[in-house]
Amino acid sequence: MSMDTTIEQLDAEAAAFARDYRPPALPSLEPTRPPIPFEWARDMPDDGEELREIVQGLLTAGGMSMIYGESNSGKSYLATHLAFCMAHGAPWLGRELEQGAVIYVAGEGATSIRRRLKAHELHYGREVGPFGLIPCALSLMDPGADVENLIELIKVKAAEIGRPVLLVIVDTVARAMGGANENASEDMSRLVRAGDRIREETGAHLMWIHHSGKDQAKGARGHSSLRAALDTEMEVTAAELTAIHTIEVTKQRDLASKGDRLAGRFVSVDLGAGQWDTRITACAVEDAVAPVAVRKMPRLGQAQQAIVGALKGAGSDVRLKELADMLKDDFSKTSIYNAADRLKDLALVEISGGVVHLIKQ
Repeated sequence: MSMDTTIEQLDAEAAAFARDYRPPALPSLEPTRPPIPFEWARDMPDDGEELREIVQGLLTAGGMSMIYGESNSGKSYLATHLAFCMAHGAPWLGRELEQGAVIYVAGEGATSIRRRLKAHELHYGREVGPFGLIPCALSLMDPGADVENLIELIKVKAAEIGRPVLLVIVDTVARAMGGANENASEDMSRLVRAGDRIREETGAHLMWIHHSGKDQAKGARGHSSLRAALDTEMEVTAAELTAIHTIEVTKQRDLASKGDRLAGRFVSVDLGAGQWDTRITACAVEDAVAPVAVRKMPRLGQAQQAIVGALKGAGSDVRLKELADMLKDDFSKTSIYNAADRLKDLALVEISGGVVHLIKQ
């Protein structure tokens, strides 16, 4: 500073510096969020997005499905048969399909899956193509563990063979949950989110194999949030005398196949001698004609059973008010009216003009 610089000049320079100074931008502490996809109706393409079916009328690319049934109903056999057919491009139970790679997560019975593969190849005389087996259970409840590993494995195997993995089968829901509560909304929702991540990040269709509940009429066991997330749900039943195992489509979100029935016949294949000179066998699956659907009778509550019994005993139509009077010692009027409405919803009775008519089954 020269001797000639005045206090006024210093003040002016300081004011000018303060006026022009801009502090450096600090990095934002807020987490970055991906933009939410959005489109106006006027901007949507005229043809929309066409659903690509990987199994004719049943399964869509990148979708989520479930095949369920009682123990020994044959659900995993039919699922592995689908996997083998898709791997070498043959129709499955009469349905055309897209040929592609499949990965099967065998949470239980990996040895059985290997035998089924051999039985299929021997029975049909052709080698199964890109079918991959994970011979152990994976816990899909922790997104930082097996979910990440499975997604990475699917991508690596797709790169190895130079084609995408079309289908991933997880056998079973219980094994994939690793001891979590199937009946809890929170736990089942975590499994659904894991499934969404797997199919969204790999493009594969994800199929769960699951068990029926104690009451088979109520469908698959566990919380309903899994069923709500499915694009396709299929129930498997077995007829022991004919060895025919039937699949019925019980839910279909986007395709017109709800209620469709497919069937396979299990054929024993000799795989050779085992320990103690016993024969090792496994089943191959052949197409079969699905039997005619038999209507499942729903479980009725006590009031509903009482109404049906009263109508059968009367042998004729009865007015609803009279039914309530007949059963008033055991049920309130409201209970009888509600039960009659439920029977009407189940198509077991008709109610017209206050008169109840029993529909013969």
